[in-house]
Amino acid sequence: LLVLAQALGPLALSPADAAWLLLTPLDRRDVLRRPAAATAGIAVAAGGVLGVLALAMAGPFLRLPNGSETHRVPWAWLLLCAVAGAGFFAAAMLAGVLAQPWPRWRVRLRAAGAVVGVAATVGAVAGERWTVVSRAITDRFAELDTRSFGLIAVVAVAAAGMAALLVRRMLPHFPAGVVRAGSARTGTVLLAAAFLNVPLLTWIAEDSHWRGRRLHSRPWPRLAAFSPRLGPAFVLAWADWRRLGRRPAVLAALAVSALAPALAGAAFTGRAHGWVTAAVLLAGAMAAGTQGTAATRRDTNDPALRRLLGVDAEAALVARAVLPALLGAAWLALALALLALTGELPGALWPVLGLAAGPGVAAAALRIARTAPINPADQGPDAPVTAPPWLLTRAGSALLGVAATWPTLRAVYAGHVHASTF
Repeated sequence: LLVLAQALGPLALSPADAAWLLLTPLDRRDVLRRPAAATAGIAVAAGGVLGVLALAMAGPFLRLPNGSETHRVPWAWLLLCAVAGAGFFAAAMLAGVLAQPWPRWRVRLRAAGAVVGVAATVGAVAGERWTVVSRAITDRFAELDTRSFGLIAVVAVAAAGMAALLVRRMLPHFPAGVVRAGSARTGTVLLAAAFLNVPLLTWIAEDSHWRGRRLHSRPWPRLAAFSPRLGPAFVLAWADWRRLGRRPAVLAALAVSALAPALAGAAFTGRAHGWVTAAVLLAGAMAAGTQGTAATRRDTNDPALRRLLGVDAEAALVARAVLPALLGAAWLALALALLALTGELPGALWPVLGLAAGPGVAAAALRIARTAPINPADQGPDAPVTAPPWLLTRAGSALLGVAATWPTLRAVYAGHVHASTF
């Protein structure tokens, strides 16, 4: 949630206020007070819910003051956990507001949130497989009492109050350009999310990352000798390789997300194989493959560069299918290897099965990238039962991914793999 808030602002105005009120002689604190209060209010509400959920998750390991005959958590603990969660989450959100004008601090805050999320995920997986880790954590929970919860709540409220005072002092001098850029990005993101326009969301993320960066020029590779027909196409496809090489954080996030299938299966069905795990594997592989299709999306919207270089459309498509196939295959192999190492999916052929499914994932990822941009005004024919064309095309891409990786999905659902699967 904190990373998402950082991507959206977190301090942003409506498009009308950003265009008309931000640059007027009005006191900027009066203009920004309402969105700042709204941001803090949303953080308090979300933090309170998260605090109660944290107490519910730790409840079985707590030592209740009423004795072992009753299993009811005291209302004082519930209230104090809600206050502590609201305070800490509000402090973190307001810290994001303080760091919003400085890109370096925003990156550090994002990295801190990612580290906390990764640590929690690794702790959950390690606690499920090794009882030493889970026992060390639960022993700490048993030492908590009303005084401990009260002290945590007081620290959280103090942190939130300090952050609120710092934000109040900063509002009169908040840079207008930062607020306008964040407001425009937030409006576009909300519009794209309303229509499930994932390509537009990825374009916004790419634009936000590369804007203002200065890149060093490097010579293009000499791949013409590889194939007289595909050489120029591979040179054109090299842009996706260079883009991914300049963003190692994307590769790290993909590697960490390989834990998602095991966690999703254990959370929803209690086992690491089944349709839930298979669906998460398919979605994760397609998401990994789409990280290598940025240039394909660009050519779909504007093929001028490909035509100027004299590259054939089919040759360019073949050259650009290599990177999505490698990304999808590597992600599937890593996710299935983790499931095999933890003993959830017995056998040693699972990584090989993931590598074999790479071309099918690339086909689905490329079809998503080559789909025309979403036009919300295009609602299709007037019929009693119909769907917008953009929704049908996205569903067709998902069905293509299911058909192309069906042997892998069927093996994951069954929980075993053998030679006949290939």
